[in-house]
Amino acid sequence: MSIEYSAVRIATTLSTAMNVAAILDNEPTLLASNQVELRATLLWLVDEMAWMLSDGARDGVSSISWPADAQERIDRLRTVVRAWDPVGSPSSEVVGSARTCIGFLVPSAIVT
Repeated sequence: MSIEYSAVRIATTLSTAMNVAAILDNEPTLLASNQVELRATLLWLVDEMAWMLSDGARDGVSSISWPADAQERIDRLRTVVRAWDPVGSPSSEVVGSARTCIGFLVPSAIVT
């Protein structure tokens, strides 16, 4: 994979993470958002974070400070998002797990 491709993929992931963080941190926006689209976006973010954490992407994301249990937290987010029925708003568990994982990528984007 080229460095340019990786850079665009990482930039897209970071941009999306910031947008999702803004949705999660604004209750009216969260309630008004398309829950099916939000669920799909969170699942996409999980896949991208797992890729970024992988050895294949480490060179491009060396500035991200991954906690020792990052993979476990990403897997937890994947589990709770898959279990979420997007007919209703995300549970506090989904929101909390998403905030934690997005915080790996964009610490300043998370307001708790």
